[in-house]
Amino acid sequence: MNATKLRADLYSVLDQVLLSGKPVAIERNGRRLLICVDESESESDAPRKRFTWPTPRPEWVNGDVDDILDIDWSREWRP
Repeated sequence: MNATKLRADLYSVLDQVLLSGKPVAIERNGRRLLICVDESESESDAPRKRFTWPTPRPEWVNGDVDDILDIDWSREWRP
């Protein structure tokens, strides 16, 4: 299958891979890509959620986290 055919039938191709478990090969620029199911994580491992909370990463803030609340962005805001 080429990329144009994939674009036309993307959702049906994805559903086909999910239902059958068989990968689908896509030809793109002379190379082959595979769309496949990740077998390392089964559906029974965890319930699927549409949205999840991001992992807290306090180490990404350099300084006091509470100082972020006092930053005045009014000069930068351009609606």
